[in-house]
Amino acid sequence: MRQWLPRPSNRRCQLNHAEVNLEDPASVGEFYELVYATWQASPEGTHAELQEPYCNAAGVAYGELLVRTTPLLWVIAEDSLGREMALHPGRHSLIDTYPYNCRV
Repeated sequence: MRQWLPRPSNRRCQLNHAEVNLEDPASVGEFYELVYATWQASPEGTHAELQEPYCNAAGVAYGELLVRTTPLLWVIAEDSLGREMALHPGRHSLIDTYPYNCRV
């Protein structure tokens, strides 16, 4: 996950070296908080540029936690906007898939 994040400043450097236990909800939650704080502390002009990689990193960590601790599976979902990684519970389910970077 670290390679998806931009490199600069000290807080971002801390984020680039963050360790995440993808089977521990508290660890994933702490990673999310670090991602959010890093994005919030970024210079105003870089918010949009950093939003996608930071949201993706947090989304993948949360998604992988769910894959490792529930019956959900990673899939590629396609709609009119294109293809995205998503989580899906498998066959015969009423639950929709969600892209890994969705904001609910």
